[in-house]
Amino acid sequence: MDSREGHEVLVALLRACAGRHAEVHALVHAALGRQRHALLRLTNHGYWETCLKELMTAAAPYHNLCAALVHRFLSEGVMEHANGDQLLRHCFATMPYQHTMVLVEHALINMGDMLESVSGSKCLVECYAAARGEQLRAFQETLLTHAHIIAMGEHSNYFMQHALEHGDVETRRRLLDRLLGDGGGLVELALDCYGSYVAEACFQRTGMPCRVLAALLRLHDTQLAWLVRGKYSNYVVHKLLDFCKHTFPVETMNLAWRIEALPRHVTDDMYARKVMRVIKNLFPPRYNRMYHA
Repeated sequence: MDSREGHEVLVALLRACAGRHAEVHALVHAALGRQRHALLRLTNHGYWETCLKELMTAAAPYHNLCAALVHRFLSEGVMEHANGDQLLRHCFATMPYQHTMVLVEHALINMGDMLESVSGSKCLVECYAAARGEQLRAFQETLLTHAHIIAMGEHSNYFMQHALEHGDVETRRRLLDRLLGDGGGLVELALDCYGSYVAEACFQRTGMPCRVLAALLRLHDTQLAWLVRGKYSNYVVHKLLDFCKHTFPVETMNLAWRIEALPRHVTDDMYARKVMRVIKNLFPPRYNRMYHA
């Protein structure tokens, strides 16, 4: 595992020994017996990571070997490792869930800390995707309870975006309800540096853009003005208009008319210009000639 040539030999051995418990057992325990060298230490090298994945694949049919590998990964901090998400994805893809659910449980217990780092958030995505039964429900309830905090975190917003795109329909609907609220929740997200990414995901990734469009139409003019001229929120508004103009033309035009009718100091703001360019393209040419005249 320490050299490119040795990696090729080990991969060939593991593949040749597949299905032969005694030989696979010897190879896996030889790797685990390297106490002076962490298994995850060198996974930034592609060939080292390939060896680990081959070890997992070979160990998958055997409960004791799966348990030994999973325990070693946890003891070496796989959830904090730069490539931890890729290793977890392979774990979940190759090993039976009863052997890997301890990884999901670890993620649930340590979710607060994991949400504060890039590697932790990526690992949470993999654990959420793999979770089943009570563990999946625990993930869903945590997302719903702390929706806005997670959505506006520097790293945790990535996890929320994933949940909005890949959760089941009911979970995506409930998350949208929680994030949008009566429209004020959307304003809070869109005005935030990181929350604005989640606000965009609400209509780009959930398959329910009409609900976001309806939330904007419910806002009063002051809130709408905040969004149009916001440093981050103007992107949310102009991308929503562009995203919905073909699928929901009537509602999109209603929103465009409301924005166009805002006071001139709002529509002339430097951050509002992208929104106004999109709106100009929505209006028929005859109206544009009249407006500029």
